[in-house]
Amino acid sequence: MLSPRLLSIVFSSGALVAMAPGCSNSTPATAQVGLVWVVDPGSNPAECPVPGEDRFLIGSGDPNDTPVANDSSYNGTPVSVNCTVSGNDSSGFNLFLSAAFGTGEEAPGSLIVQGHVDGTTNQQTGISGSFLDNISLGGITLAEAPSTGTTPDPGCTITYPNPGMGIASGRIWAHIDCPNAINGNSGRDCDANADFRFENCGE
Repeated sequence: MLSPRLLSIVFSSGALVAMAPGCSNSTPATAQVGLVWVVDPGSNPAECPVPGEDRFLIGSGDPNDTPVANDSSYNGTPVSVNCTVSGNDSSGFNLFLSAAFGTGEEAPGSLIVQGHVDGTTNQQTGISGSFLDNISLGGITLAEAPSTGTTPDPGCTITYPNPGMGIASGRIWAHIDCPNAINGNSGRDCDANADFRFENCGE
C-alpha cells in the first residue's frame, strides 16, 4: 500500500472535479491516465527480487493533479493509454485498462488491469493485473490472475481508499493490489500495486 505522501503525488482531492461527468461533444475525448506503480517484497521478502521498493509514476502530481493523455509524453517519455470501462452500477463494469510509460519492448514500465467489478465502492476480487518493469528489474513481468483450482486464488483486488475514488462508465479511479504477483522469469512472488486514474475510456 502506498504512503499518503506518495498518494498525493498523483491523486489529490482536486481530482474529484475530474471524476464528475463533463459536457458532451461530437469528438470523443482522448483517454488519459494518472498512475503511481509500485513493486516491493510485501509479505514475500525471501521471494521477491526487488531490492527495497521499485516505482514509477505518470502524471504531473500535486497540486495540478493532471493525468497524461494517450500519445503524449511525461518528462519526455511517451505515454500510451488504452482503456475500456463499460457497464453501469446495476450490472457492474467490465474493465480493460492499459497504460505504458515508453514504447515497445523496452518501455520503462506498464500496467494492465482486466476484470469485472460491481458499481459499489466495496473491495473487488477476481481481478487480473500485469506489471511490466524495465526500470530496475531487468525486463520482468509480474502478473497475478484468478486461479481455477479447488482453492482458487482471488487474484488481485481493487479498492477505493481515497475520498472521491470510484467508478462510472468510461472512467475509474482506484487502487489495485496483487500481493502474489508472479515473476515471469523466476516464478517468485512480489507484491505489485498501483493507484490509477483512467479517464475518457471507451464505454
